[in-house]
Amino acid sequence: MTAIKKNWNLFLFTFLILGFSQIALSQTKIYKGSFKNGNVTYEYFENEDYERVYDGTFHYQGTAPFGGVITMSGNYSNNQMVGKWTFSIDDISYNGTFSNGLLNGEWIKKNSKSGKTISRAHFSNGK
Repeated sequence: MTAIKKNWNLFLFTFLILGFSQIALSQTKIYKGSFKNGNVTYEYFENEDYERVYDGTFHYQGTAPFGGVITMSGNYSNNQMVGKWTFSIDDISYNGTFSNGLLNGEWIKKNSKSGKTISRAHFSNGK
């Protein structure tokens, strides 16, 4: 084998290995298990530093320090809350949207049992 062919094969092999490792790192995975006094299911990928990056659906249900039940459901995109989210503590729920990790649009606080709206708030870029 000529030196040019050997170098080309080495280059191609290195390129393929690095390319496939990047693909493997960016694949979405699902975690389902214990998380802070409750259970969680979320989608994530690992970045180049092997850190988890929330990306996709997120659902948590657990016990608050005062004994109430907490639930959280929504979506993440690259570690930022996006789209519609729902938070509830016992009979009180909060529903609204995030944009780029910031509260955005109308948020509604309701009594979950009666369905009665308690309050409304409007946010623009978290304010």
